[in-house]
Amino acid sequence: MQGELFEAGGGYVSQASRVKKSATYEEFVEKFKPKKTTDDCYTPADVYEVVKDFAVELWRREHPGTPFVMRPFYPGGDYQNETYPENAYVVDNPPFSIMAKILDFYKSRHIPYFLFADGRTLFAYFREYRPISFVVVGNNVVYENGAKVNTGFITNVFARPRLILSKELAAKIAMCESQPDTKKVKRGYRARDFYSSLDFSTLVKNFGLDREYNIENAQKNDEPYSTQLCVPDAELRDLAEIQW
Repeated sequence: MQGELFEAGGGYVSQASRVKKSATYEEFVEKFKPKKTTDDCYTPADVYEVVKDFAVELWRREHPGTPFVMRPFYPGGDYQNETYPENAYVVDNPPFSIMAKILDFYKSRHIPYFLFADGRTLFAYFREYRPISFVVVGNNVVYENGAKVNTGFITNVFARPRLILSKELAAKIAMCESQPDTKKVKRGYRARDFYSSLDFSTLVKNFGLDREYNIENAQKNDEPYSTQLCVPDAELRDLAEIQW
């Protein structure tokens, strides 16, 4: 019988019915597959080394001597019970979902850090964790679990808050063997009162900005859960050169 299949036990089942059952089964199985989350983003070794070198250079701008670089975030690890020597410097990719808790801990212990973070929400931590600084690179980093995440960095190495747009670090990350080739997507922009970290991310990615700003007098947008900052015009005057 055309369009039908004989099924053991007698009777016929249509091909359409068989396909429908198969699709339903696939959906059922999919529910139990592990999801790609930012908490499971194990950092490619080449990306980590590039970021570590950059982080150490920032350290040397503010501190004498050589830091003891630590990576307390690993499967089964407990960053709160790690032993941190006097010259400890945490350069690592922590679980993004508990970032606020992590920043609280390091602030209370006065431990310097340079942390991978979600590049879309960097400024969400500005008010509560000052002095805190941000490094924006505009890269969607591909991690070892295949997840592609817009990545930025949070650090407390500076005595006063800084915003660093680094095309140098962006280029070095992009050149890592673990990272696929990416195409720039040009988008239009205009001057605004508040800027998100994604705005600055795009300025690095599409316009090649390599700048550093003092954001000591910046104000966070008061809207609930806002991830935007109002940076004084005097600090952003060079953005007038950009064709928004």
